[in-house]
Amino acid sequence: MSNPSNDFNDPSNQNKMNTDKESKTFFSIFGYEFVAPAGMKRPRLIFASLILLNALLFFFLKSFL
Repeated sequence: MSNPSNDFNDPSNQNKMNTDKESKTFFSIFGYEFVAPAGMKRPRLIFASLILLNALLFFFLKSFL
């Protein structure tokens, strides 16, 4: 049986969110940086459309309550 504290340092365990991959900052405000993968095309448009879609969904669902 392995010791859980040693599992963290084990290089065979792959972290699902690898922060070593190339990324670029596409928006920065008040010290917060929004990053996207370096190969992503038009990250601002994708981010803005997600916010708009969530807002529309929120107001649509709010009208039923």
